[in-house]
Amino acid sequence: MNEAEDLRQQLDSTVLRMEENYRMVVLGRLTAGIVHEINTPIGAIFSNNDVIRRSCGKVREQLSDPALNVPPAILKMMKVIESLLDVDRMACERIATIIRGLKTYARVDESELREVDLGELIGNTMKLVQSECKCRVALETHFAEIGPVQCYPALLSQVIMNLIMNAVQAIEQEGTITVRTSLEEGEALVEITDTGVGIPLENQARIFSAGFTTKELGVGTGLGLNIARRIIVENHGGRIWFKSEPGVGTTFYLRLPLRQPVSASKEISA
Repeated sequence: MNEAEDLRQQLDSTVLRMEENYRMVVLGRLTAGIVHEINTPIGAIFSNNDVIRRSCGKVREQLSDPALNVPPAILKMMKVIESLLDVDRMACERIATIIRGLKTYARVDESELREVDLGELIGNTMKLVQSECKCRVALETHFAEIGPVQCYPALLSQVIMNLIMNAVQAIEQEGTITVRTSLEEGEALVEITDTGVGIPLENQARIFSAGFTTKELGVGTGLGLNIARRIIVENHGGRIWFKSEPGVGTTFYLRLPLRQPVSASKEISA
């Protein structure tokens, strides 16, 4: 009876993992399509903005000639137009920044190892969760010079995203999430610390178990940390662990080798 129950749980866990993987691939492909569609008009807006700004500058210089006796109101209007163009450019740069983060996150089915700047990858991923933080959660980063890290970027970004979103949800009012990177014993170490409610002691032993969640029905699937563990351990030959104090906060640690073994042929798990 116990063996049958174990098999049933394993089957349920496998089905849940397959459903989650399928949703992630579909979401990734949908996001990649959206990114592609947004990229083209944003590029056109950037180009047009640059031409208009340079043209306005030349027109303003011509109108500034005292011999033309141009009314001050016209010169003031030109300055207003240039300031609006600057605002438009900043808005486009903000969109482009988000798009760069989505590009990394969208490639969930990317199966090739790549060398990445770990700080840049984490920074791009963090930009995607800023809207969730609103004004109540501050995001802080302390990135060390580590050098290139060989990894599956989209999968690693997925893990970072999951951990940061969990940290945001763990902070009930105001708080801080701090992400640090460092080089430890020849490996990259990522620390994600929050000032949230912490993980109850009775739940800590089950936190990486498939199907286990403390979130409300419909909010969490109980697969995020289980998938994160498989991505770090199985796909990257690394380690993931945490320290948590209820009422104080939680820190998750990711330990990653700088390079993957040449002979390693790891199956993508997400």
